Amino acid sequence: MSIPFKLEKAVLKEAPSAGGGLLGDLMDLGASTASDVAGVAGMVSAPWSGRDLHFKFNPDKLTLNKTASFKEQPRPTSQAADQTTPPPPQYVGSTNRTLSFAVLLDEWDAAPGAGRDVGTMVTDLQKLMDPPTDKPQTEVPLPPKMGFHWGSFVFTGYITKADAIFTLFRQDGSPARAEVTIAMTEHIDTPARQNPTSGGPTGRRTRMVVEGDSLHLLSYREYGKSTYWRAVAEANGIDDPLAVKPGTRLFMPSRNDARSMG
Repeated sequence: MSIPFKLEKAVLKEAPSAGGGLLGDLMDLGASTASDVAGVAGMVSAPWSGRDLHFKFNPDKLTLNKTASFKEQPRPTSQAADQTTPPPPQYVGSTNRTLSFAVLLDEWDAAPGAGRDVGTMVTDLQKLMDPPTDKPQTEVPLPPKMGFHWGSFVFTGYITKADAIFTLFRQDGSPARAEVTIAMTEHIDTPARQNPTSGGPTGRRTRMVVEGDSLHLLSYREYGKSTYWRAVAEANGIDDPLAVKPGTRLFMPSRNDARSMG
């Protein structure tokens, strides 16, 4: 099967600030990269600075993963003799999607004196996994949220891996070529919660547990992250998250509280 020729070059650039959600991220990234992508087939030098990294060579494939977890319920003693009906699994939650791809950084064919040090390019890429140092100490430190844009495909999240294998060097020892494997974890901003539905403190909501609910699922619905279930359990004095019965009304901590507790 032939692959359509793509003029667009893959780009990693800082995603818009929180507030627009996934749709806003897609629109802003698409608008900002459509007009300033690197040149055709590497004929134009690909910009590479700070949090605006344009790849001269596109990846040959993208791997997109997502997993869900289930917990098997123990069979009640009264049904131990019944081996024909297995106990129903309990949905625990799902992980954020992950994206992985490999790209080639190659400056070997650059004009004499004009080729960049690929080692420095790799360092710039790996710095995107570190939180900025200029943020107030009251804020939870996070690395920059990045958008990977390639044609109509956009993935927004945090870089979790950038492994480089240097394969070619100049006479002075500076790297001129590297194969880089990059992994990202998806992050989608959720709209800010307003008008709490309970009489509790501002920024706290309540949710009624219904059949099939779990703390992981309630955490995902409230915050967009199933990992904050521990904060929900702590806020409600729950020792056994599997023992929460339908009809129970739970206080949901604010996002900031859940982040600090979870």
